[in-house]
Amino acid sequence: MKLRIWALGLLLLAGAVSALGRELKVLVLIGNVNSPEGELLAQIPASGRHTFVYEQVIVDGTTFDGDLRGADILWLAWNGPGDGGDYHLLGSEAIVREFVQNGGAVWFSAFDDAFTDPLGRQAGGWLPLEEHPVRVLNTGDAEIEVTEVGRNHPLLTHPHVLDEAALSALVLDDNLTGLDDAWVVLATRKDNGDPAIAYLRYGLGVYLHACVDTRNPERAQPATILFENALSWLGDQVAAAALSVRPRERLSVFWAALKR
Repeated sequence: MKLRIWALGLLLLAGAVSALGRELKVLVLIGNVNSPEGELLAQIPASGRHTFVYEQVIVDGTTFDGDLRGADILWLAWNGPGDGGDYHLLGSEAIVREFVQNGGAVWFSAFDDAFTDPLGRQAGGWLPLEEHPVRVLNTGDAEIEVTEVGRNHPLLTHPHVLDEAALSALVLDDNLTGLDDAWVVLATRKDNGDPAIAYLRYGLGVYLHACVDTRNPERAQPATILFENALSWLGDQVAAAALSVRPRERLSVFWAALKR
Protein backbone atom coordinates (compact mmCIF):
# COMPACT_ATOMS: atom_id res chain seq x y z
CA MET A 1 0.00 0.00 0.00
CA LYS A 2 2.76 2.49 0.96
CA LEU A 3 4.62 1.75 -2.27
CA ARG A 4 1.46 2.44 -4.23
CA ILE A 5 0.96 5.77 -2.41
CA TRP A 6 4.53 6.85 -3.14
CA ALA A 7 4.21 5.85 -6.78
CA LEU A 8 1.01 7.81 -7.23
CA GLY A 9 2.50 10.79 -5.42
CA LEU A 10 5.43 10.76 -7.81
CA LEU A 11 3.02 10.67 -10.74
CA LEU A 12 1.28 13.79 -9.40
CA LEU A 13 4.61 15.55 -8.95
CA ALA A 14 5.75 14.54 -12.42
CA GLY A 15 2.56 15.96 -13.87
CA ALA A 16 3.10 19.24 -12.07
CA VAL A 17 6.70 19.54 -13.29
CA SER A 18 5.61 18.68 -16.82
CA ALA A 19 2.95 21.40 -16.81
CA LEU A 20 5.37 24.02 -15.50
CA GLY A 21 7.84 23.54 -18.33
CA ARG A 22 6.43 22.37 -21.64
CA GLU A 23 6.03 23.30 -25.27
CA LEU A 24 3.20 25.76 -25.80
CA LYS A 25 1.47 26.71 -29.02
CA VAL A 26 0.99 30.37 -29.87
CA LEU A 27 -1.60 31.27 -32.50
CA VAL A 28 -0.73 34.69 -33.94
CA LEU A 29 -3.45 36.69 -35.67
CA ILE A 30 -2.00 39.22 -38.10
CA GLY A 31 -4.42 42.10 -38.47
CA ASN A 32 -2.16 44.20 -40.66
CA VAL A 33 0.29 42.48 -42.99
CA ASN A 34 2.75 45.38 -42.72
CA SER A 35 3.50 44.44 -39.10
CA PRO A 36 6.45 42.04 -38.62
CA GLU A 37 5.24 41.07 -35.15
CA GLY A 38 4.67 37.45 -36.14
CA GLU A 39 8.16 37.14 -37.59
CA LEU A 40 9.68 38.60 -34.44
CA LEU A 41 7.81 36.10 -32.29
CA ALA A 42 9.00 33.20 -34.46
CA GLN A 43 12.55 34.14 -33.47
CA ILE A 44 11.74 33.41 -29.79
CA PRO A 45 11.78 29.59 -29.50
CA ALA A 46 11.95 29.64 -25.71
CA SER A 47 11.49 32.01 -22.79
CA GLY A 48 11.51 31.26 -19.10
CA ARG A 49 10.49 27.65 -18.42
CA HIS A 50 8.73 27.13 -21.73
CA THR A 51 9.36 26.50 -25.40
CA PHE A 52 7.01 27.78 -28.08
CA VAL A 53 5.75 26.86 -31.50
CA TYR A 54 3.90 29.39 -33.62
CA GLU A 55 1.22 29.43 -36.25
CA GLN A 56 0.19 32.59 -38.06
CA VAL A 57 -3.25 33.36 -39.47
CA ILE A 58 -3.74 36.46 -41.62
CA VAL A 59 -6.98 38.26 -40.79
CA ASP A 60 -6.12 41.51 -42.56
CA GLY A 61 -9.17 42.43 -44.64
CA THR A 62 -11.19 39.45 -43.43
CA THR A 63 -12.49 37.83 -40.23
CA PHE A 64 -10.99 35.13 -38.04
CA ASP A 65 -12.57 31.71 -38.61
CA GLY A 66 -12.71 31.02 -34.86
CA ASP A 67 -10.49 27.92 -35.06
CA LEU A 68 -7.93 28.28 -32.26
CA ARG A 69 -5.94 25.38 -33.73
CA GLY A 70 -5.02 23.90 -30.37
CA ALA A 71 -3.37 27.08 -29.11
CA ASP A 72 -2.37 27.70 -25.52
CA ILE A 73 -1.83 31.41 -26.19
CA LEU A 74 -3.77 33.56 -28.65
CA TRP A 75 -1.57 36.46 -29.77
CA LEU A 76 -3.34 39.41 -31.39
CA ALA A 77 -0.61 41.34 -33.15
CA TRP A 78 -0.86 45.07 -33.87
CA ASN A 79 -4.41 45.78 -35.11
CA GLY A 80 -5.22 42.10 -34.68
CA PRO A 81 -8.76 42.73 -33.33
CA GLY A 82 -9.48 45.34 -35.98
CA ASP A 83 -7.91 47.69 -38.50
CA GLY A 84 -9.62 50.81 -39.82
CA GLY A 85 -13.30 49.94 -40.04
CA ASP A 86 -12.69 46.18 -40.20
CA TYR A 87 -13.54 44.08 -37.14
CA HIS A 88 -11.53 40.86 -37.46
CA LEU A 89 -13.07 38.91 -34.57
CA LEU A 90 -16.70 39.18 -35.69
CA GLY A 91 -18.38 35.87 -34.82
CA SER A 92 -15.46 34.62 -32.69
CA GLU A 93 -16.13 36.65 -29.54
CA ALA A 94 -17.64 33.85 -27.45
CA ILE A 95 -14.92 31.44 -28.57
CA VAL A 96 -12.18 33.76 -27.33
CA ARG A 97 -13.91 34.51 -24.02
CA GLU A 98 -14.49 30.80 -23.36
CA PHE A 99 -10.87 30.07 -24.26
CA VAL A 100 -9.70 32.51 -21.59
CA GLN A 101 -12.25 31.35 -19.01
CA ASN A 102 -10.94 27.81 -19.40
CA GLY A 103 -7.31 28.79 -18.80
CA GLY A 104 -6.10 30.20 -22.10
CA ALA A 105 -4.08 33.38 -22.42
CA VAL A 106 -4.56 36.27 -24.84
CA TRP A 107 -1.96 38.91 -25.66
CA PHE A 108 -3.07 41.96 -27.62
CA SER A 109 -0.95 44.80 -28.92
CA ALA A 110 -2.35 48.22 -29.76
CA PHE A 111 -5.32 48.22 -32.12
CA ASP A 112 -7.44 50.74 -33.97
CA ASP A 113 -10.14 52.83 -32.33
CA ALA A 114 -12.14 53.17 -35.56
CA PHE A 115 -14.18 49.94 -35.56
CA THR A 116 -17.05 48.68 -33.39
CA ASP A 117 -18.65 45.30 -32.83
CA PRO A 118 -22.31 44.60 -33.79
CA LEU A 119 -23.41 46.13 -30.48
CA GLY A 120 -21.61 49.38 -31.28
CA ARG A 121 -18.83 48.82 -28.76
CA GLN A 122 -15.19 49.67 -29.29
CA ALA A 123 -12.71 46.82 -28.80
CA GLY A 124 -15.37 44.14 -29.31
CA GLY A 125 -17.00 41.33 -27.39
CA TRP A 126 -13.92 39.07 -27.42
CA LEU A 127 -13.14 41.06 -24.27
CA PRO A 128 -15.58 40.62 -21.36
CA LEU A 129 -17.04 44.09 -21.85
CA GLU A 130 -20.23 43.36 -19.92
CA GLU A 131 -18.21 42.80 -16.73
CA HIS A 132 -15.22 45.01 -17.50
CA PRO A 133 -16.04 47.75 -20.04
CA VAL A 134 -13.23 49.62 -21.78
CA ARG A 135 -12.88 52.18 -24.54
CA VAL A 136 -10.10 52.86 -27.05
CA LEU A 137 -8.44 56.26 -27.49
CA ASN A 138 -6.83 57.45 -30.69
CA THR A 139 -3.39 58.26 -29.31
CA GLY A 140 0.22 58.03 -30.43
CA ASP A 141 3.63 57.49 -28.94
CA ALA A 142 4.39 58.50 -25.35
CA GLU A 143 6.87 57.93 -22.57
CA ILE A 144 6.18 55.13 -20.07
CA GLU A 145 6.16 55.09 -16.28
CA VAL A 146 6.32 51.78 -14.41
CA THR A 147 3.85 51.51 -11.53
CA GLU A 148 4.71 50.32 -8.03
CA VAL A 149 3.06 47.00 -8.83
CA GLY A 150 5.05 46.71 -12.03
CA ARG A 151 8.47 47.33 -10.52
CA ASN A 152 8.70 43.89 -8.96
CA HIS A 153 6.27 42.04 -11.21
CA PRO A 154 7.75 39.03 -13.06
CA LEU A 155 6.39 40.31 -16.35
CA LEU A 156 8.78 43.26 -16.11
CA THR A 157 11.65 41.48 -14.38
CA HIS A 158 12.07 38.09 -16.07
CA PRO A 159 13.95 37.20 -18.15
CA HIS A 160 14.72 40.88 -18.80
CA VAL A 161 14.52 43.73 -16.32
CA LEU A 162 12.28 46.30 -18.01
CA ASP A 163 12.46 49.64 -16.20
CA GLU A 164 11.54 53.03 -17.64
CA ALA A 165 14.86 53.26 -19.45
CA ALA A 166 14.34 49.92 -21.18
CA LEU A 167 10.68 50.60 -21.95
CA SER A 168 11.41 54.06 -23.38
CA ALA A 169 12.43 52.39 -26.64
CA LEU A 170 8.89 51.10 -27.19
CA VAL A 171 6.66 52.96 -29.65
CA LEU A 172 3.11 53.30 -28.34
CA ASP A 173 -0.18 53.64 -30.19
CA ASP A 174 -3.93 53.74 -29.45
CA ASN A 175 -4.59 52.80 -25.83
CA LEU A 176 -7.34 51.36 -23.66
CA THR A 177 -9.05 53.73 -21.24
CA GLY A 178 -11.73 53.46 -18.56
CA LEU A 179 -10.38 50.21 -17.12
CA ASP A 180 -11.88 49.06 -13.84
CA ASP A 181 -10.00 47.89 -10.76
CA ALA A 182 -9.95 44.27 -11.92
CA TRP A 183 -7.20 45.22 -14.36
CA VAL A 184 -3.67 45.15 -12.95
CA VAL A 185 -1.71 48.07 -14.38
CA LEU A 186 2.06 47.54 -14.63
CA ALA A 187 2.96 50.67 -16.59
CA THR A 188 1.20 53.86 -17.62
CA ARG A 189 1.53 56.43 -20.38
CA LYS A 190 2.99 59.72 -19.22
CA ASP A 191 0.86 61.76 -21.62
CA ASN A 192 -2.58 60.79 -20.30
CA GLY A 193 -2.00 58.42 -17.37
CA ASP A 194 -3.81 55.55 -19.07
CA PRO A 195 -2.39 52.02 -18.96
CA ALA A 196 0.45 51.13 -21.30
CA ILE A 197 0.82 47.57 -19.98
CA ALA A 198 -1.97 45.85 -18.04
CA TYR A 199 -3.62 42.49 -17.56
CA LEU A 200 -7.02 41.13 -16.59
CA ARG A 201 -7.65 37.74 -15.03
CA TYR A 202 -10.83 36.18 -16.36
CA GLY A 203 -11.94 32.76 -15.22
CA LEU A 204 -8.86 30.56 -15.16
CA GLY A 205 -7.10 32.58 -17.85
CA VAL A 206 -5.75 36.03 -18.53
CA TYR A 207 -5.79 38.90 -21.03
CA LEU A 208 -2.50 40.82 -21.33
CA HIS A 209 -2.29 44.12 -23.18
CA ALA A 210 0.49 46.48 -24.17
CA CYS A 211 -0.37 49.37 -26.47
CA VAL A 212 2.74 48.86 -28.59
CA ASP A 213 2.94 49.92 -32.23
CA THR A 214 4.57 47.30 -34.47
CA ARG A 215 3.38 48.53 -37.86
CA ASN A 216 6.89 48.35 -39.36
CA PRO A 217 10.27 46.80 -38.46
CA GLU A 218 11.64 50.02 -37.00
CA ARG A 219 8.77 50.36 -34.53
CA ALA A 220 8.44 46.64 -33.84
CA GLN A 221 12.02 45.66 -33.07
CA PRO A 222 12.25 47.43 -29.67
CA ALA A 223 9.26 45.42 -28.44
CA THR A 224 11.09 42.08 -28.78
CA ILE A 225 12.33 41.99 -25.18
CA LEU A 226 8.83 42.78 -23.92
CA PHE A 227 7.51 39.92 -26.05
CA GLU A 228 10.07 37.56 -24.49
CA ASN A 229 8.97 38.54 -20.98
CA ALA A 230 5.31 38.28 -21.96
CA LEU A 231 5.74 34.78 -23.37
CA SER A 232 7.52 33.62 -20.21
CA TRP A 233 4.82 35.06 -17.96
CA LEU A 234 1.89 33.92 -20.09
CA GLY A 235 3.40 30.46 -20.26
CA ASP A 236 3.47 30.37 -16.47
CA GLN A 237 -0.18 31.47 -16.32
CA VAL A 238 -1.27 28.76 -18.76
CA ALA A 239 0.69 26.14 -16.80
CA ALA A 240 -0.80 27.30 -13.51
CA ALA A 241 -4.31 27.16 -14.96
CA ALA A 242 -3.68 23.61 -16.17
CA LEU A 243 -2.48 22.58 -12.72
CA SER A 244 -5.57 24.07 -11.10
CA VAL A 245 -7.71 21.58 -13.01
CA ARG A 246 -5.56 18.55 -13.72
CA PRO A 247 -4.60 17.72 -10.13
CA ARG A 248 -8.27 17.13 -9.37
CA GLU A 249 -8.37 14.58 -12.16
CA ARG A 250 -5.17 12.92 -10.95
CA LEU A 251 -6.30 13.01 -7.33
CA SER A 252 -9.53 11.21 -8.21
CA VAL A 253 -7.42 8.39 -9.60
CA PHE A 254 -5.17 8.60 -6.54
CA TRP A 255 -8.00 8.25 -4.02
CA ALA A 256 -9.67 5.53 -6.04
CA ALA A 257 -6.45 3.56 -5.91
CA LEU A 258 -6.21 4.01 -2.14
CA LYS A 259 -9.64 2.47 -1.69
CA ARG A 260 -8.70 -0.71 -3.53
